[in-house]
Amino acid sequence: MSSLPARTGLEWLKQGFGLFRQQPGILTMLLFANFLGSVLLSAVPVIGTLATIVLIPVFSIAIMQACNLIAQGQRVMPDVLLTGFRKPAVTHLLKLGMVYVGVALIMFIAMRLSVDESAVQQMQASAEAAKAASQAGTPVTPPQYPGTLLFLVLLWSIVMLLMSFATPLTYWKEMPLLKAIFYSVFGVVGAFKPILVMLLSAMGMFMVLILFLRLLFGGSALVFQAVIAWSSLMFTLVLQCAMFASYRQIFGDPAPGIKPPVVW
Repeated sequence: MSSLPARTGLEWLKQGFGLFRQQPGILTMLLFANFLGSVLLSAVPVIGTLATIVLIPVFSIAIMQACNLIAQGQRVMPDVLLTGFRKPAVTHLLKLGMVYVGVALIMFIAMRLSVDESAVQQMQASAEAAKAASQAGTPVTPPQYPGTLLFLVLLWSIVMLLMSFATPLTYWKEMPLLKAIFYSVFGVVGAFKPILVMLLSAMGMFMVLILFLRLLFGGSALVFQAVIAWSSLMFTLVLQCAMFASYRQIFGDPAPGIKPPVVW
């Protein structure tokens, strides 16, 4: 894995676009179904937020399995949403989700201990002012965030990246929890250069797209925000497809015995 050249990341991104281009409708539907499920769960006080985090692996494996089926030349059906809810995989995926909850709680406690209440209030006021200015079509001043909070967000992103292969390893390789996490971290670290190139290239493309869309829809703040929101979701989806491509090269094709879930 450590021998993979950095330019491999560009190939993974290219494969991600290719997978998305083959069946964009069903992949978009899966993403929005996962997003809607997360939103509905988050609406439930306290428990909903925890449930959303626990179900991250269950939701994400659906898109991974869809990419797997597309790569095999198969037609993806809506029932792929049930992929992560099938037994016995669901039990192991939920255990992995509990690890995500543990990491999130550690991050939350660290934030509460390192960022005082006045800084949080100032951050919220700054974000609301930026939102109001954007809706009014006036120049937007980026909201101010405490440096500690930005560091914690970066740390959370790194942890999520290091664990990004744990879900497919749990599902396709049937690895125990700790083994899946270990090999996920090992895989990401071993392929750090191509993964970094893939992420930076995607970010660069997205920034160019934002500049283009600002020129195209800059006169209408609401339209611009809607197009940016849609574009960000599509780039997220392409990145998930690219992560599948990276998983396949690092760990091999998913086990041939894995079959699509039973039709509703």
